[in-house]
Amino acid sequence: MTRNSTTTHSSSLLHNSDNTTYTYNEMQVKIITVFDERIALVEDENGEVFEVSKDALR
Repeated sequence: MTRNSTTTHSSSLLHNSDNTTYTYNEMQVKIITVFDERIALVEDENGEVFEVSKDALR
């Protein structure tokens, strides 16, 4: 049995079901997903989705 490389990659993807808001560049954002525990995919108050460093969230 061989392991599929996409399965290995997707295991590093962490889903965040937490509804906590954070501040990024003086705007409120919600974390949608965290990649490799360093990069967060976030959504701002206007519904715009973008990537930020997780360390930049307050």
